[in-house]
Amino acid sequence: MYGDGITGGTNSVKVFFTDAQTGVRTEYTKWAAYINSGYIYKDPSRNWNLMIDWANIFGGPTTENNYLYFGLTPEAHAGKYEVELSFSTESTLATYKAFKIKAEFNVTDPAAEWTYNPSMWAAGNNHIAGTEYMLGYGYPTEENVDATTPFGGTFKMSCNIEDGMLTNNLAKVLPCGTICFELVNPTQYGGDVTLAYNEETNKHVLTINQFDCEWLEQPLEIRAYVYVGSYGVDRKIPIAIPGVTTKKESTGFYTFNVRFVDPVSYEVVNNGSWYLVDGAADNVNEGHYLPIYRLFKLWDTHKTTTNGLMWDPAIQNGWFVRNSLKIGESLYEVHNVSIKYAINAADQVENKEFVVTHASVSDKGVLSWSNLSQEGGSAVTNDQPVVVTVTITHDWNKNCTPKILKITVPVKRADTEYKMPAVGFLKTDGKNDKTLGLN
Repeated sequence: MYGDGITGGTNSVKVFFTDAQTGVRTEYTKWAAYINSGYIYKDPSRNWNLMIDWANIFGGPTTENNYLYFGLTPEAHAGKYEVELSFSTESTLATYKAFKIKAEFNVTDPAAEWTYNPSMWAAGNNHIAGTEYMLGYGYPTEENVDATTPFGGTFKMSCNIEDGMLTNNLAKVLPCGTICFELVNPTQYGGDVTLAYNEETNKHVLTINQFDCEWLEQPLEIRAYVYVGSYGVDRKIPIAIPGVTTKKESTGFYTFNVRFVDPVSYEVVNNGSWYLVDGAADNVNEGHYLPIYRLFKLWDTHKTTTNGLMWDPAIQNGWFVRNSLKIGESLYEVHNVSIKYAINAADQVENKEFVVTHASVSDKGVLSWSNLSQEGGSAVTNDQPVVVTVTITHDWNKNCTPKILKITVPVKRADTEYKMPAVGFLKTDGKNDKTLGLN
């Protein structure tokens, strides 16, 4: 672009860009040029992503330093860049009165990746490999309520997407990018599921609206991407999460599923030591009554049995306590657990009408059997199974699908010696058997 003494010359620069994602070719205007005397063509105070550097060009057309240098900012989009340099002159001394120099180069997006946190992902579809999804857990809205109550308030179904990964940023991999997430097809949730960025924690928070159990344990599809440049202003590029199941969209972006798990777990425990005795006297010491509430345990799913146990029949008082903290009772109240007991003919395995006639269960879970010989009823000759249906609900499933447990206990012959298990009825806890009057 130097005239070697030739005057009357003009030159111009045009840049064209073909976007890698859309394939559209347009004239590119976000560029500046720089020579020894300063910027030319473009105002350096404006936003530009491409700099053309003439400052290092000198010499003739065959010298080693007649290279044209380019510089890019992180915000430069991926695609093909074409630089067209035009020179013309009206001088009669010039051998070539007009010519163009063209150069082109390609810019590719970085291959961004994120490492997932194995403890926050689980296999779906009966644990078939390649069907992983991220786990979402809720949390109590109040903690350390008082000296003995660790949890309180309502239970909020909300989680941080970044907690599913081992790295909270891509500083070492992609210093120019900002990781982002968004709901795929958010209108399908009707506002019941939201994903918002928390500027205080720098995390994306996925939330199910209060007690909307329609989306509990359902796949919530999330799209992951990286903003290159200014957050929310410049362009998005895909980010992969190797090692877990993701779906690649036609646009090249990856999506994955998050599932909020039911916050309360239940389990039937070994009840081999509990039984009723046919024709027993009306008291707890001879096998007339049996506490069904001693035949299952429940705990907070996320905290598991380590520090989230609510009710354990192996504990004398039932409620889980650690270091004087009433963990069991406080979690029970936070989840607003409700337990109902029933004896249904359809659930019995044999002698359905016989069982329904002689077995009953109180609203506190105390099962009784009243087949006294003087009533003229048929005597129990072998272990007669009685199936008690336990329906357990809490705030996040009471309007949808409750947990159903089927607990079977035997009724033994009238001449069976009865031995109460070491952990028996609760005599002071009014939440469970106050109707028995055992004081």
